[in-house]
Amino acid sequence: MLHDLKMILNVAAAILFGISFMSKTQTLDDFKYHLHNYRFIPVRLAAVAAYAVLAAELLLALLLAGQWFSPWPEVAAIVMLVAFSAGLAFLAKSKQNGTCACFGSIELLNRRPLLRNAVLVAALLISMWLPDLHEGLWSRMDAMLFTATSIAIAGYVLVGKQLREVSRWKPY
Repeated sequence: MLHDLKMILNVAAAILFGISFMSKTQTLDDFKYHLHNYRFIPVRLAAVAAYAVLAAELLLALLLAGQWFSPWPEVAAIVMLVAFSAGLAFLAKSKQNGTCACFGSIELLNRRPLLRNAVLVAALLISMWLPDLHEGLWSRMDAMLFTATSIAIAGYVLVGKQLREVSRWKPY
């Protein structure tokens, strides 16, 4: 039972990191702009930082889904979420734009980023203390396949949304 809960928590976190990855790849230029606009890094490093975040999100999605090297992916995800939350809190406190472009054009997931990140951190902390799944390679592959399918569906929805927006555009 506890193994199942750990799997559910990790797969849910993996799906969120995967959707975040997919949505950022759809709006990569916007993501680079947001990174630069936050003024945490110099403009010349915005592209490097964007690709580093994308690589980290994809790697975390894979490691969390398969529960590989637990608890290190959970720790890395928590550190990443806390760092982004601290940055967003700093922006909000300094009266700059404290909005999140974490999920590209998915407004639902971009709302209340501090609350979303706090819930995800709590879920990952719980997952860290649950026993590891030792049922073998196939159960890990099933979890990774489910995660990949969920991310692919989200990507399909994102692309479909963009295509619908483009089809409504009128040049005159």
